[in-house]
Amino acid sequence: AALSLLPARTTTLRSLSPYLTRVLRHCATERRHKEIVHQLLRVEELKVKQELILEQSRRVTITEDTACRVPTCRRPIGNTAILCYPNGVVVHLACGRNDLHRCPVTGEVFTTPGEER
Repeated sequence: AALSLLPARTTTLRSLSPYLTRVLRHCATERRHKEIVHQLLRVEELKVKQELILEQSRRVTITEDTACRVPTCRRPIGNTAILCYPNGVVVHLACGRNDLHRCPVTGEVFTTPGEER
């Protein structure tokens, strides 16, 4: 389509060759770059799915004797919403609300892979 816009008698393919070569190389490079980014994102997606499966398979047993581990609370967990940190600490949702990435009992900081705090 673009070639039809050029003057037919004065433009030769040989004169356009250096330009077309650069354009085609650039397009090929861009395509390879996008494919690499796509594959890296796919790997990251699979890692996140694997982590989700592992987290969903974790089990926590709550009995009537289980108490919130936050020192200022220590009330029974009961049938309330809870937070279970990766280190196994279980607290009331309200007791851990201030910082979901920091255990309110141990102070341990939890991050997701690739995330820095």
